[in-house]
This record gives sequence, structure tokens and C-alpha cells, in this order.
Amino acid sequence: MYNYRTYRSLFWWLFTVVLLALAGPLAADTASNRPRIGLVLGGGGARGIAQVGVLQMLQELRVPVDCIAGTSMGSIVGGLYASGMTPEQMTETVQRIDWPAAFTDGPPRADLPFRTKQQQRVLLTNNGVGIKDGGVRLPQGLLQGQNLLLLLQELALPAAGIRDFDKLQVPYRAVATDLATGESVVLKSGELAMAMRASMSIPSALAPVQLDGKLLADGGVSNNVPVDVVRELCHPDVIIVVDVGSPLAPASELNSLLSITGQLTTILTVRNAQQQLKTLGRQDILITPDLRDLSSLAFDRSGEAVTIGYAAAEDKRTELSRLSLSPAAYQAHLAARPDRLENHHPVIDFIRIRNDTRLSDQVIENQLQVKPGEPLNPEKLNRNLNMIHGMGDFQQVTYSLVEEEGKTGL
Repeated sequence: MYNYRTYRSLFWWLFTVVLLALAGPLAADTASNRPRIGLVLGGGGARGIAQVGVLQMLQELRVPVDCIAGTSMGSIVGGLYASGMTPEQMTETVQRIDWPAAFTDGPPRADLPFRTKQQQRVLLTNNGVGIKDGGVRLPQGLLQGQNLLLLLQELALPAAGIRDFDKLQVPYRAVATDLATGESVVLKSGELAMAMRASMSIPSALAPVQLDGKLLADGGVSNNVPVDVVRELCHPDVIIVVDVGSPLAPASELNSLLSITGQLTTILTVRNAQQQLKTLGRQDILITPDLRDLSSLAFDRSGEAVTIGYAAAEDKRTELSRLSLSPAAYQAHLAARPDRLENHHPVIDFIRIRNDTRLSDQVIENQLQVKPGEPLNPEKLNRNLNMIHGMGDFQQVTYSLVEEEGKTGL
């Protein structure tokens, strides 16, 4: 009797030890074998800010994101998230931004030199007609995007030193359109802010961007919901798509050059988006925020857009919850991402000026008020660059940070 009890106790003890030994690897395997998830963020101007609310819900449900592809405003929301900005930070940022200032060129009129003010009175625009190479040069858009690019550079500063978008916290792609061919261009490297700006080169409103020998316009013209791009990027098992595209306007609203140009762009956008959405499978999740009368220009309603996006993701809670990780697994997923640069004010070791105007480099450097050995102040630098832009000799004034032999250059 004693031996039987002893053997039985020994058996259960060994059985328990084996179960405990297997439990750890089994849990790890479950986490590692989770479905790979790709996120697609579409274009739509101010409507695209709703995608911040979707990111809030994904974070709340602990849904991991393995790669992101975005177009136009979706490229900005996706790029900032990929650079390490949290949904909470993004929500605060989009409501803090002075959007009217972001969509103008140069400094406030009160800060402009007298000569430039006089020119603007004659031309009725701050982006006017110019002379180059002995000929008249017309603007490529109502805006060059001077302030928008400076804003994007400031927001993306933590990723300023990263040139390979696979090395961001989340692998990322931005989509633009090659104006010479009409084909979509997938941006996977370079300066993050410039890629986002190129993707959001709204036709006739924002001038296209010269990048790698191509003239790039808004990605929405060729691929507004880049499902195929995210599919190629990380071969996801599940794709979460957010479609915030604008609907076609009724004929009664097509009463100006801008409204007609916008309608033509929307026709192209709607068609290519439909083609992409048709490729989704049963396992994929499509989120379409109910933005109703919130137009692509309603940046003053950013907070409302975030709320609508969150509500749209809430409607998909059941499907999204199937992708949730345990708290421990989700934290492990976040911890495995590349570190985010927390020092947004690196010390500048040297300054290099690229200048093709009549002004001397010394005149420009005197306006910068940035000295080697001092930490970078992005807000102050933006003001300085805008003052240089306001001198009237430049189409655009921008900057980049470079690392050379362990030193940071501006």
C-alpha cells in the first residue's frame, strides 16, 4: 500500500513538472505564431486625421502592427506612428497645430521685408511668378509647401537620422505618384519628412516634390489605399485597412476651378481605391469612418475626426479583439521595436549651406542664428528659415540633419 501511494505521488509530481516545463515554451510559441498584421492608412486630407482614433483603439486592444503603408494624410499619420509617436501624442499634436499657418508659405506677413510685401501686393500671391534662366516661371501649385515641410521635419525629428524605413519602429512605406508616368511610387528610404510631404502633394494645391530624379505628386492619384504595398512589405496574414477617401461632390458644388480640379482628382482616387479594396480577403478588416460632412480641408475639426475614427474602430471591436495579445505579450512586442531617439535637440557640430541664389552663404548663415556647439531648437530654426524664405529669393528653404564621423551637421 505504501509503495502504491509513493509511486502514484511520484507520477503526479513528475506529470506536474513536465506540464510546467512545457507551459513556458507553449506560451512563447503562441505569441510568436500570432498572425502578422499589416496596416493600410488611406488619403483624405483632414479626413485622414480620423486614423489617429483608429490607432488609439488598436493600442487599447493591444493589437500589434507589424508594418504600415500610407498615402497622403495616411502617410503622415503612419509615418509619425512608425517613428515612435504614440496615438495620445498624435491626438494632442493634431489639435495643437496651427493648420492655417501650416498651409501657407513663409513667415507671417508682418515679418516680411518691405520689398516682398510690395511684390505680393502686385502679384496678389505669396508664391507668385518668378524669373529663372531668362524666362517667366509659374508656380507648380498654389503653395510650395514651405511651412508644411518644416512642420513635418519638426514632428519627425526623432527619426531624422534614419534613412532606411525598415529600421523605423514599425517598417513603413509612403506612396506618391510619378507625374511623368502616372505610376505610383513607393518610398522606402530617405528623409521621412520629405517622403510624407511628397505623398501629400495635393494636385494644384501643393507643389510636387523633386525626389530621386522624379517629380512626385499626391499618392492618392495612383494608389489611395495601398493594400498591395503593405502586402509586399511584410506579407501579413491580416490586413487592417482604413479608408477615409472623400466622396464625389454633387454638380451644384462644382462652381470653381479648384472644385473641378478636386473632383477630377477624387474620381481617380475613388477608382483606384475600389480596385485595392476588392483584393481584401475574409480575414482582413476594413474600417470606414463615418465622416459625413467633414471635408478634406476641415483641419479645424481635427478633434472631431479623431473621435469619429475611434468610434469606427469600436464598431469593429469584435473582429479586432481576435488579434489582441495578452498584456505581457504586447509589452514584449513593443519592447522588441528599435529604440526611439528621445533627444530631439541634438548639438549641432557643423553647418553646411546649399545655395543657388544671388545671396552669399554668409548672409544666409547670419539669418540662421544657429551656432556650432549649441543644441538644435527646431521652433527657432523654423522661424529663421521662414525669414530667409521671406526674403523673396527662394522657392523653398529647408534643412536636414546628417551624421558624419560621429558629428551632427545641419
